[in-house]
Amino acid sequence: MNKICVWGLGYIGFPTSLLLASKGFNVVGIDTNASVVKSANSPDPHIPEAGLSLLLDKAHQEKKFKAQTDPEEGNVHIICVPTPFENINNKKKCDLSFVISAFKSVAKVYRPGDLIALESTVPIGTMERLEKLFFENRPDINDLNMVYCPERILPGNLLRELQFNDRVIGGKSENALEKARNFYSSFVSGEIYLTNFRTAELCKLTENSFRDVNIAFANELSMICENTDIDVYELISLVNKHPRVNVLQPGIGVGGHCIAVDPWFIVEFDELNTKMIRLARERNQGKMLHCVNRIIECIEDFEYKFQIKPKIGFLGLAYKADIDDLREAPAVAIVNEIMKMHNDLMVCEPNLKSHCDFMLRDIDFVLSNADLIFGLVAHKEFIEAANNLRFADKRFIDFCGITNRL
Repeated sequence: MNKICVWGLGYIGFPTSLLLASKGFNVVGIDTNASVVKSANSPDPHIPEAGLSLLLDKAHQEKKFKAQTDPEEGNVHIICVPTPFENINNKKKCDLSFVISAFKSVAKVYRPGDLIALESTVPIGTMERLEKLFFENRPDINDLNMVYCPERILPGNLLRELQFNDRVIGGKSENALEKARNFYSSFVSGEIYLTNFRTAELCKLTENSFRDVNIAFANELSMICENTDIDVYELISLVNKHPRVNVLQPGIGVGGHCIAVDPWFIVEFDELNTKMIRLARERNQGKMLHCVNRIIECIEDFEYKFQIKPKIGFLGLAYKADIDDLREAPAVAIVNEIMKMHNDLMVCEPNLKSHCDFMLRDIDFVLSNADLIFGLVAHKEFIEAANNLRFADKRFIDFCGITNRL
């Protein structure tokens, strides 16, 4: 298992490639995006994550990693391509086109004894579908070593979690499962648990749906408190003194490619029995619209009181604190909605150098020039400003607990 092919060089595939290279494997990163391949072969990683630059430099020096667009043979094939959802007849369904395309390419170069590991998040039953697809494309192969091993990592802490998080591996044959256990044990320090395809598929979806439901509860609670003039952060702090209660912090919704997407894959599989999962997803989407309406109310109140249009500042665009990831970010959607009505906006996102739609400003500029400031993401820079009382004399509306961290 010395030669590893990683298909997809995004937030999962690229760090995985470099980690494997650091463990002594010869790694080929394969991506259909030529610019991503070019960047992966350069000294500067295309994903800003702590520790990646050092691993990339080490991998290049030791000639343990190369990126390319063409398929290649390998002892292990790890598929880490995107699985976005799409709206079809007002129903959200998983787009498996990237997975199927990658899988067909892997099938062309697969040799008996190789291992295929899919890490992309997929709906229940996908592995069975891929197995059937494989044998249709490779009737010459009688025995297929294929497993499902969903990733469980968090942007901002990718390399550590890749190594230390427990992993669940689903497979059909004992041989494939043992091959996968031996391979992942070579770079994963966490426990490895073996199961079947469908259980592993639903395991990943359940993890993120569980979190979505709990965030929805916190977001709903924040709206109740808003209507009753109760500080939701003080309330949650007191409630969490109970030894068996752990209410999460509310925010402006849910973003990212996992929690904001994966629950729909369960709903797609079983519409009848997913009422709570669907409601949680709708509640978290509704919190974003609630924030938009609150911002509009604040703007209208300012205009009525001062008879001028306010200069508006927003703090944060990323889908969570202290990262640069904008995938499914509710803050981006909120700012876009307000932009439809107001042009004089100032946006501060300290984790980005630029943005194609917004002129980014530093926090000093926003504090000095904005009449109304809305906190959307609790980045550490904003919390530090709050601790130094820099918002004290500002019209600051906090949607994410910048001024009151639990």
